[in-house]
Amino acid sequence: MATKNAPPKQSGLKLNAAYRAMIGQPKTCRVCGVSKIVDEATSNWAQSKRSPDGVSEVCRVCTGKAARKVQLDAGVTKPKAGEVIVAPDRPFGFTADPYRNFDAFELEIDEYVAKLAALVRQPRRDTVAIDPILRALKAATRLPGDAMPGGQMKDERLAFKAFMRVLKPLVAGWKRLGPIHEDIIAALLSKERHVLLLASRDSAKSTLTAMMATWWLWRNAPQEVILIVSKSEKHAKKMLKAIRTYIDASPLLEELRPDDDQNNSAFELEVKPAKGKLGMSHSVACRGAAGQITGMRATRVICDDIETRTDATVEAVDKLVEVVEELEYVAVPGASITLLGTPQNNFSLYGRLKRSDVWEVHTARLFESDFIDGREIFESRWPDRFTPADIEAKKRSVGKRSFALHYRLDLSETADKEAPFKLGDLPVIDIDPLAKFVPIDIRPGGPVLQGLPRGTAADGDEWRAAKVISAEPVLYTQTVAAVDPAGGLKGNKSDAIGLAIVSLTQGGRAIIRLATGVRADTTREAISETARLIALYGTNQLLVEETKAGTFGMQLSAVLGMRGHPLRVEQVNTGGQRKGRRIIEALSPAIASGKLFIAKAVLEAEEGPEFVTQFTGVTFDGRNLRFDDIIDATSYAVGAVAPALAADEADFVAGTRFNFEELAKLGPRQCVLTEEELEWWAEESEAEHAIKLKIERAHEQQLEDLRLGRESPALKRYIDKLTAELRRLSSNRNNIDISRLRKRPEMIEEDI
Repeated sequence: MATKNAPPKQSGLKLNAAYRAMIGQPKTCRVCGVSKIVDEATSNWAQSKRSPDGVSEVCRVCTGKAARKVQLDAGVTKPKAGEVIVAPDRPFGFTADPYRNFDAFELEIDEYVAKLAALVRQPRRDTVAIDPILRALKAATRLPGDAMPGGQMKDERLAFKAFMRVLKPLVAGWKRLGPIHEDIIAALLSKERHVLLLASRDSAKSTLTAMMATWWLWRNAPQEVILIVSKSEKHAKKMLKAIRTYIDASPLLEELRPDDDQNNSAFELEVKPAKGKLGMSHSVACRGAAGQITGMRATRVICDDIETRTDATVEAVDKLVEVVEELEYVAVPGASITLLGTPQNNFSLYGRLKRSDVWEVHTARLFESDFIDGREIFESRWPDRFTPADIEAKKRSVGKRSFALHYRLDLSETADKEAPFKLGDLPVIDIDPLAKFVPIDIRPGGPVLQGLPRGTAADGDEWRAAKVISAEPVLYTQTVAAVDPAGGLKGNKSDAIGLAIVSLTQGGRAIIRLATGVRADTTREAISETARLIALYGTNQLLVEETKAGTFGMQLSAVLGMRGHPLRVEQVNTGGQRKGRRIIEALSPAIASGKLFIAKAVLEAEEGPEFVTQFTGVTFDGRNLRFDDIIDATSYAVGAVAPALAADEADFVAGTRFNFEELAKLGPRQCVLTEEELEWWAEESEAEHAIKLKIERAHEQQLEDLRLGRESPALKRYIDKLTAELRRLSSNRNNIDISRLRKRPEMIEEDI
């Protein structure tokens, strides 16, 4: 204990000669005006090289007050015992109100983060300056009820956005957030147990999710267990690496850094506050979709980009569904499961989950758009990263379907939807299905038809009539009958013999002339009725679904022979494919071509409603369809003529006409056309007609491109080339002397 007569305490500083000369003498402070003795311990005065006498002009007390004022002005405070400097409803140490002026609040956070980074780089830790900043940032990024202390923010969304500002210096190429990120944050903060977030590509969804996972640890480190699952283990490790980088590089998150004896591997991480509290679990773990998930436990599960381009089959999606189902066993009671990603293909897992009542769906699109004067105008929802011109350039550079999936998040046309076929996609033509002639040029786009069966079609999906462009009657070139065998007994709805008859026209169209289920009192009678219908429609190709050891085709062939219509039976089988998928893959290309039609009489027949129910109810996994005999037979028949539907329709239609140029090469005695017929054929050649149809189709495509704001120079050159060729052919035809080909009376007599 110091005594009254004890010598003054030595400062330990090396005192300069000028200061030593002043020891024991009084000096007056320039600020407060108080005279104080200059002592060897420098308790009243500090040394100063600038002062002539070696002693500072301002006493220690006034110097301390000035330094405190500087801290208060900067918002860095060290409260005295019992003192709390908190504005009403504002986090400790901030002057801006985050609930009224969050932009100003963010700027203060940026200043604090910069000061903290500068302070921790100093050789010696200045706790007096660092601790107030840490308290302020904790207050701004945690909530009062969190397991980790110090939180004062009342709004969870604002607390996370404040936390993002803390991590901002660690994100390369940081761009100011846009409205799209508000959608992503809303999904990640959802209180629902199952959340599906669909976000456009390049939207930084994975970066924001890594920040969110770090923030969950920051708030509840002793009890938070996060499992990250991705399609590949490598991608999942990237998110864990990002979380580890935030923890290691941010001075604020120092208290989360694991000790040397804690797990901190490429696949797992245990933060310091969770030491010894999680049992066999880890704070964060990452796994690939094909990795070991069974047996793990998690309070939060994140599936990031679990779907990739390789998941382009129903079987691949089924495997992903199994992974998602397994996560239900991983998640502890009350845990959340968040799936985030971008649709990658027509068999999207997200399309299947979106239709479920289990998942709360959020979408985060990169743009909004509207059509003005036929052109799509884009408005970016992340202006600092993508301009409207950037988005329009992406639309031009990627395929239409890819742009719809990756940026529009359009799942309306995904192939795994519950009802892949629409009534409006199969035009109805009002013809006699037994007639041998059919119009040469038929196209979709007619008016809506009422009064026909609709099956399970959605509201607004209606049958539409076909448009007959050219009514020239031509014969069918091919008629295919396909049979799905069964007993065909009456009274047994599931035992009908599925029969479909599809004919190919000379114009390159296919028409479903019959689609029915045959039933009779006995199987023999049912087979006989099937044979009668096959012969009635003039079938020249017969397909029967059965194995090599099957006998149904043999029996049917025998009955056809007795009827005077012998046909060789072609056996077909499923090839091991799931029936729903096989049916859809057989019918989809023909329907998409716009060249498959159905006779109205098929729908109006007694079995019409049964066919429509199967057509509208078929799914890839076959879950919703109890009976499929008719649609199964139809898929085989359509599949047989499908290759012809892929050919150029202009060549098909023109090929059915007589080539006048070939006719002109014939001698006069071989020409048997009347004058009227000859003049009709002379109107245009086969090649001319084909080119005209190609030009018409090209013009339609050009108009569609202009409507969407696109212009294709290549398409224009193609049209110009066709037009020049048409002009050349027309000029050659006009130079032919038709009169020399006309039949003279004396020639007719000679022929007789």
